[in-house]
Amino acid sequence: MAALAGIGDLPDTIMDRSVVIRMRRRLDDEHVAPWRNGRDDLAVQELRERLAAWLGSLHAEARALEPKLPVEDRAADTWEPLISVADLAGGGWPRMARAACKAMTDYESGRDGDGGLKIAILTDIRRIFAGEGNPPALRTGRLLDLLNADPEAPKAAL
Repeated sequence: MAALAGIGDLPDTIMDRSVVIRMRRRLDDEHVAPWRNGRDDLAVQELRERLAAWLGSLHAEARALEPKLPVEDRAADTWEPLISVADLAGGGWPRMARAACKAMTDYESGRDGDGGLKIAILTDIRRIFAGEGNPPALRTGRLLDLLNADPEAPKAAL
């Protein structure tokens, strides 16, 4: 596993093999503590060690798991280790992990209730045209300016 970050989407060959975590800009009234290497690295290292100790005794069981997944194909390949860890953790984790898997993969593929990112851009373009009086065309620069005016839009910084 690896973590990649970027602005906008990565190539499809990476996106369809990924657990995509969409980020948004922090609101003006939201405050977060800055990352500090000394302090925060130690906390992450401690968590990693605790997880490694917990999973060490479950390694054989984890490798033998074939969890029932709410997705297929590449998405299943990507999510299987995460769902397996949730199954090993027990409690509410298996249900929450499967719900997250389904919601996140549906969103990325455009099958969620909101139409996903592939539909969101078209919806925003339609809204912009309506707001401009439904002209037969808009200049590309104007359209991009209006699309980028919403800092929370998933396609911001086009």
